[in-house]
Amino acid sequence: MNKRKVITLIVAIVILGTLAAIISSKLKANKKVLNENAAISQIVNDAIPVTAEVVEEMEFKNSFAGDGSFAPTQRISVASDAQGKITKLNVNDGTFVSKGAVLAILDHTLLSNQSSSIEVNIAKSTKDLQRLKTLLQSGGATQSQIDEIETGIKQYEIQLSSIKKQISDAYLKAPISGTVVNKKIEHGMYVSVGMPILDIVNISTLDFQTYLTESQVFKTKLGQSVRLSTNVYPGVDFNGNVKFIDVAASPTKTYLVEIAVPNSNAHPLKAGLDGKAYFEGSGSSKSPAVSRSAIVGSFDEAQVYIIKDSIVSLIPVDIGLSTNDKVQITGGLQVGDRVVTSGQINLKEGTKISVSNTIAAANQ
Repeated sequence: MNKRKVITLIVAIVILGTLAAIISSKLKANKKVLNENAAISQIVNDAIPVTAEVVEEMEFKNSFAGDGSFAPTQRISVASDAQGKITKLNVNDGTFVSKGAVLAILDHTLLSNQSSSIEVNIAKSTKDLQRLKTLLQSGGATQSQIDEIETGIKQYEIQLSSIKKQISDAYLKAPISGTVVNKKIEHGMYVSVGMPILDIVNISTLDFQTYLTESQVFKTKLGQSVRLSTNVYPGVDFNGNVKFIDVAASPTKTYLVEIAVPNSNAHPLKAGLDGKAYFEGSGSSKSPAVSRSAIVGSFDEAQVYIIKDSIVSLIPVDIGLSTNDKVQITGGLQVGDRVVTSGQINLKEGTKISVSNTIAAANQ
């Protein structure tokens, strides 16, 4: 390699080294800027943006509604009182039966034969008794003979009563009026004592079951008239009366209330339909209220995020009456408290927030 080529190579190496140093310096500077920006962004985004509102006092009418469903007044599982083969079946699923109607008949031929035999023996013993009583007057019979026959007749009568009871049990009858469902038997099938054979559901009157809060249940009275509706018949109202108010709260701190509702021929109801009950009260009361959007979780276990010094805390609240967009608060909040109305999904206990809506922000 000549001297000229060596000099050219050295110059190239120097230039490349200088460029590498410049690029490295630039990258370090850019990284520093990015880290600074990230730190600034972290500081800015440390506060979660939310919307909020101030708890205000509202007037609530002492009327409220409760969701629920219709249940049959009676549903009885019918079991066989006897054993034997079914010789006649009078019903199918969907058959309406009156109380006492014969649902099925079991084979009772042997029992009938025993009954007839005992009746013959009673008739014969009765004639013998009359004959001995006549002979007793002339000395042709003794009192002990008469007593023996009378005892025999009583035993026959006891046996006959037992046989007739067994024959009666072979006729499986409806204990209530209603519609047959869930039939488990067929003609010719053998059943045993205590075996479930079918269910009978009575929906001539239904029980609408709803769960009310503490504040609602104390405004409800036995016999109170209640208006009901169901989406199956839009615009159609049904009338019922409160028949039962539970004295113990459920695990969700609500109380079961049952409303007796006569079924309608024009708009027949079925068990299991969802509906709504409207409890009409008089007067009104004032109490704290928040928007429905402030409630976290279900109304049974309602919670809200309350704001203090730009920090949120999740607290339980008691729910009372409600309107289309406002909920009565009967415990847990006071007028003037500030609560989060949107953005709760990003929050947890102790999260720092920034209120974005101007009305709520003005009350910080």
